[in-house]
Amino acid sequence: MSKSLRNKICYIGHRRYLPKNHKWRRSLTFDGHHEYKGEPQKLSLEETLECLEKVKDITPGKPDGSKKRKCGQKDHEPKLFSRKSALWKLPYWQHLKLPHNLDMMHIEKNICDALLGIILRLEGKNKDTVNARLDLQDMGIRHELHLEQDDDNSVSIPAAWYAMDKEERAAFCGFLRSIRFPYGYASILTRCISADGSKVQGLKTLDCHIMLQRILPVGLRGLVHKDIYEAVAELGKKIS
Repeated sequence: MSKSLRNKICYIGHRRYLPKNHKWRRSLTFDGHHEYKGEPQKLSLEETLECLEKVKDITPGKPDGSKKRKCGQKDHEPKLFSRKSALWKLPYWQHLKLPHNLDMMHIEKNICDALLGIILRLEGKNKDTVNARLDLQDMGIRHELHLEQDDDNSVSIPAAWYAMDKEERAAFCGFLRSIRFPYGYASILTRCISADGSKVQGLKTLDCHIMLQRILPVGLRGLVHKDIYEAVAELGKKIS
């Protein structure tokens, strides 16, 4: 499910993939609503070919004489595909069970970098920005994280309960320093810790794979809220 927030489109229907009895489906902290929908069903080959037949004559680019669609104006018939890829001309393409393969190692790295950036408040990698707080305000959720107006007409960002303070960051980095791996299992994480011992940076793809599935579920326990490390542990187990 997509939702328009300011100048971007956000996809917030991830809870549909959770089990029917998962507690997050009944939580209002995600988007202010309960989630009752199930996982989207995969289209059959016949249904996919029928959808592609509707866009077979569409070519990339803007056709001559076309007019820009007005804001709020919708198509008469919604389409799942914008155009038909040339790959469908291959005789075996429609019979592939996995036509588009995703690189899970790079996906894990992006997720790990985002988690560490938020929890450790890493400059340049922290997704908890002013725009993110404004999105929460537009959605009407997590009021304790909304921007606060100060007496001098300036705006401040309230401290987030899911981010570590300086002492907690130092304790987490100290835990990383104490880890010893078998030879060749992972790189030396000590090299990725900053001089002041409060930041983690320069992780390789394999390091993020080990960090997300093995280290974070253990290293975050006792330093962050229970909901945080349980969610991280469940995420690492899901993509392992």
